[in-house]
Amino acid sequence: MRRTGDVPGGSDAYARALAELGRELAGPDGLNAAIARLYEQFDHYSWIGFYRVEGGELVLGPWRGPQATEHVRIPVGKGICGAAAASGATEVVEDVAADPRYLSCFVSTRSEIVVPVSRGGRVVGEIDIDSDRPGAFDDHDRAFLERVAKLIGSSGAIAADTAPPASWLVDEWGRESFPASDPPSRWAGRDTPARGAVRE
Repeated sequence: MRRTGDVPGGSDAYARALAELGRELAGPDGLNAAIARLYEQFDHYSWIGFYRVEGGELVLGPWRGPQATEHVRIPVGKGICGAAAASGATEVVEDVAADPRYLSCFVSTRSEIVVPVSRGGRVVGEIDIDSDRPGAFDDHDRAFLERVAKLIGSSGAIAADTAPPASWLVDEWGRESFPASDPPSRWAGRDTPARGAVRE
């Protein structure tokens, strides 16, 4: 259930969330569950997704938000997400309209934070969060999300949750396809529930 009392500046909220995320990441659907937890627990996180690094691209994995993004593949080095992946450093943008790197996606987005996830000294993915509020991400968010990134990087969640299921196929044109019995909607986040909804 969504916790509307957990707002920026509430250090206890972030401490509780870290403990809960550690438990989520240890589960069989860890990354997907962790992304859902972040979205449901913090009201100023309007859209949240996880990108994995695949060659020279960022590829969208689990996400939560009111709608899908068109940016399912982003070249490393392009946009705010690509810049974070290239540098390995957190990017905080207080006003996306003032940053020429911003890849426009949702008209409601006002600010963004992107936190790289590393393993063995190499960036393997990143957490991308948009907010409908300007300047939504403060030092609490940055420190918290960087700790979340470390949890993800040290867990087995990336390999388990961001790689396409083995049952996915590649057709003769090199496109991903899948049997009707194993749709990709869970992995890709297309079945995003409303905040507060119970996810099976």
